[in-house]
Amino acid sequence: MLDNLEKRINAVPRVVTILVTHLVFYGLYVATSRHQFFVPRMLPLLPHEGSIPCIGWTSYVYLSLFLEIPFAMLLMPKEGFGRAVGTGLGIVVFHVAIFVLFPTVYPRPTGSSGHALVDIIWTADRPTNAFPSLHVAM
Repeated sequence: MLDNLEKRINAVPRVVTILVTHLVFYGLYVATSRHQFFVPRMLPLLPHEGSIPCIGWTSYVYLSLFLEIPFAMLLMPKEGFGRAVGTGLGIVVFHVAIFVLFPTVYPRPTGSSGHALVDIIWTADRPTNAFPSLHVAM
């Protein structure tokens, strides 16, 4: 079954595969962050975690993920590309299942962060889908 999926993925132009996989990824991520079937559980802060400041310029590092994955997919050799895409989609499906069945939310300061880009990210990316970290898994 996985070999068949790999062949089907490899038969599609790479740019189309990258666009479709990212639309699926972001669509599912946004849908599960905005529509929960259960009340999300608040994740506790670790000791001293509340004293870590929000440093605005680090939002550029965070946003680099949106370029790193597509570029990695573009540069990946043909051999193994379909398997990598299938594995990535499997990771997304696993996380989405957890986000739906066991929703979590992470404490985030209210109000402005003092950095415009962070405020935009906080508006678009709600503090839900906090655990497990899909960003780290990808």
